[in-house]
Amino acid sequence: MSTEKTESLYLLKELIEKFIFPFLVAVTSYILLNRLTVWRERRDKSRLGVAILDALIEEVSNGVRIMEETPNLQNQPTTLLPRKSWNGMTTIPDDILLILLRVSNNVPPKGFVIRDIRIHCKNYFDHMTNTWDNSVTNNQNWQANSLSLINNSKFVEAGNKVLLMLQQAKELLEKNSKKKIPK
Repeated sequence: MSTEKTESLYLLKELIEKFIFPFLVAVTSYILLNRLTVWRERRDKSRLGVAILDALIEEVSNGVRIMEETPNLQNQPTTLLPRKSWNGMTTIPDDILLILLRVSNNVPPKGFVIRDIRIHCKNYFDHMTNTWDNSVTNNQNWQANSLSLINNSKFVEAGNKVLLMLQQAKELLEKNSKKKIPK
């Protein structure tokens, strides 16, 4: 009986050494490599998001500056609000939006809520810029119209909230891109 026990233990040891242990090493390696790849992709997508948001921030801040300066002008303005970086809702890709949703969860908003970043950017770039440009270029009473958009429609206030939201989103993505385990 002891030889049977010894033989069984030997077979169990062989099974563990030749099959189970290599299988566990392979599974663990696969999981770790997969996680490392996911983390690298999240880091890279966070960096890409920062670059996209930089362009949007530049245009929104220039647009807000133009709106703030326009009522003080004596001559009709020839500068339209910039919007070349906005290419519709796909300007901020889905995977970057998902990262933004993860990193902004439970973060109090500085401007508008980050989860609605596409909506607020669309409102700014599609609605506000077109309305503003039409107001100052196609109307003889451009100064009264621009004042109405600033005072009644609160274009500068809304533009500043979009700007704050974009800046906060950029900060969160920058922090995420520097983490060892990004969200």
